[in-house]
Amino acid sequence: MHHLKTYLHIVCPGEQAEACARAISKFTDDFSHIQCVNGAISYSVCVNKDYDVDVNEMLRKTLAPFFGREAELKEALAAAGATSAYVEIVADLDHKSDEPTPILGLDGDIIAFCYLSGILPDLDYYI
Repeated sequence: MHHLKTYLHIVCPGEQAEACARAISKFTDDFSHIQCVNGAISYSVCVNKDYDVDVNEMLRKTLAPFFGREAELKEALAAAGATSAYVEIVADLDHKSDEPTPILGLDGDIIAFCYLSGILPDLDYYI
Protein backbone atom coordinates (compact mmCIF):
# COMPACT_ATOMS: atom_id res chain seq x y z
CA MET A 1 0.00 0.00 0.00
CA HIS A 2 1.34 3.45 -0.92
CA HIS A 3 1.32 6.31 1.58
CA LEU A 4 1.62 10.04 0.90
CA LYS A 5 1.88 12.96 3.28
CA THR A 6 1.96 16.64 2.38
CA TYR A 7 2.65 19.63 4.60
CA LEU A 8 4.27 23.03 4.78
CA HIS A 9 7.66 22.87 6.53
CA ILE A 10 8.94 26.14 7.99
CA VAL A 11 12.36 26.57 9.66
CA CYS A 12 13.19 29.46 11.99
CA PRO A 13 16.15 30.30 14.23
CA GLY A 14 15.39 29.31 17.83
CA GLU A 15 15.29 32.93 18.99
CA GLN A 16 12.62 33.65 16.34
CA ALA A 17 10.37 30.71 17.30
CA GLU A 18 7.63 32.86 18.83
CA ALA A 19 7.65 35.30 15.91
CA CYS A 20 7.39 32.42 13.44
CA ALA A 21 4.53 30.83 15.38
CA ARG A 22 2.66 34.17 15.37
CA ALA A 23 3.26 34.55 11.62
CA ILE A 24 1.92 31.05 10.90
CA SER A 25 -1.08 31.57 13.16
CA LYS A 26 -2.22 34.49 10.98
CA PHE A 27 -3.13 31.84 8.39
CA THR A 28 -3.96 28.68 10.34
CA ASP A 29 -3.92 27.10 13.78
CA ASP A 30 -3.01 23.74 12.24
CA PHE A 31 0.71 23.62 13.00
CA SER A 32 3.12 22.01 15.43
CA HIS A 33 6.77 22.14 16.35
CA ILE A 34 8.40 19.07 14.83
CA GLN A 35 12.08 19.34 15.66
CA CYS A 36 14.91 21.44 16.98
CA VAL A 37 18.30 21.05 15.28
CA ASN A 38 21.36 23.27 15.76
CA GLY A 39 19.26 25.90 17.51
CA ALA A 40 16.67 26.04 14.71
CA ILE A 41 12.98 25.28 15.18
CA SER A 42 10.97 23.47 12.52
CA TYR A 43 7.23 23.69 12.20
CA SER A 44 4.95 21.26 10.43
CA VAL A 45 1.93 23.13 9.04
CA CYS A 46 -1.35 21.70 7.68
CA VAL A 47 -0.29 18.05 7.55
CA ASN A 48 -2.43 16.03 5.13
CA LYS A 49 -2.31 12.23 5.34
CA ASP A 50 -5.55 11.61 3.42
CA TYR A 51 -4.12 9.59 0.53
CA ASP A 52 -5.01 10.59 -3.00
CA VAL A 53 -3.25 9.11 -6.01
CA ASP A 54 -2.82 12.69 -7.31
CA VAL A 55 -0.51 14.58 -4.97
CA ASN A 56 -1.87 17.87 -6.32
CA GLU A 57 -5.24 17.19 -4.68
CA MET A 58 -3.48 16.59 -1.36
CA LEU A 59 -1.41 19.76 -1.77
CA ARG A 60 -4.49 21.86 -2.52
CA LYS A 61 -5.94 20.78 0.84
CA THR A 62 -2.63 21.45 2.62
CA LEU A 63 -2.22 24.89 1.02
CA ALA A 64 -5.89 25.96 1.18
CA PRO A 65 -5.33 28.54 3.98
CA PHE A 66 -2.56 30.16 1.93
CA PHE A 67 -3.93 30.26 -1.64
CA GLY A 68 -4.51 33.85 -2.74
CA ARG A 69 -2.35 35.09 0.13
CA GLU A 70 1.07 34.17 -1.25
CA ALA A 71 2.60 37.66 -0.99
CA GLU A 72 1.24 38.07 2.55
CA LEU A 73 2.72 34.68 3.53
CA LYS A 74 6.08 35.52 1.99
CA GLU A 75 6.18 38.84 3.83
CA ALA A 76 5.05 37.36 7.16
CA LEU A 77 7.68 34.62 7.07
CA ALA A 78 10.44 37.06 6.12
CA ALA A 79 9.42 39.47 8.89
CA ALA A 80 9.40 36.59 11.40
CA GLY A 81 12.91 35.55 10.40
CA ALA A 82 12.09 32.20 8.80
CA THR A 83 15.22 30.83 7.16
CA SER A 84 13.47 28.39 4.84
CA ALA A 85 10.07 27.09 3.88
CA TYR A 86 9.16 24.03 1.83
CA VAL A 87 6.07 22.35 0.49
CA GLU A 88 6.90 18.82 1.62
CA ILE A 89 5.72 15.74 -0.24
CA VAL A 90 6.65 12.50 1.49
CA ALA A 91 5.90 9.39 -0.53
CA ASP A 92 6.30 5.89 0.86
CA LEU A 93 5.89 3.60 -2.13
CA ASP A 94 5.31 -0.15 -1.86
CA HIS A 95 6.97 -1.79 -4.85
CA LYS A 96 4.83 -4.92 -4.27
CA SER A 97 1.54 -3.02 -4.35
CA ASP A 98 -0.96 -3.41 -7.16
CA GLU A 99 -2.22 0.13 -6.52
CA PRO A 100 -1.56 2.76 -9.18
CA THR A 101 1.60 4.67 -8.40
CA PRO A 102 1.00 8.20 -7.14
CA ILE A 103 1.11 11.11 -9.56
CA LEU A 104 3.92 13.26 -8.18
CA GLY A 105 4.19 15.92 -10.91
CA LEU A 106 3.09 19.38 -9.81
CA ASP A 107 0.23 21.24 -11.53
CA GLY A 108 0.49 24.90 -12.56
CA ASP A 109 -1.44 26.28 -9.57
CA ILE A 110 0.94 24.56 -7.14
CA ILE A 111 4.00 25.77 -9.07
CA ALA A 112 2.54 29.31 -9.16
CA PHE A 113 1.93 29.18 -5.40
CA CYS A 114 5.54 28.16 -4.80
CA TYR A 115 6.84 30.90 -7.09
CA LEU A 116 4.68 33.67 -5.63
CA SER A 117 5.28 32.70 -2.00
CA GLY A 118 8.99 31.93 -2.36
CA ILE A 119 8.37 28.47 -0.91
CA LEU A 120 10.29 25.59 -2.46
CA PRO A 121 8.82 22.18 -3.29
CA ASP A 122 10.58 19.20 -1.69
CA LEU A 123 9.94 15.54 -2.53
CA ASP A 124 11.12 12.75 -0.24
CA TYR A 125 10.33 9.26 -1.37
CA TYR A 126 10.92 5.86 0.14
CA ILE A 127 10.55 2.52 -1.60
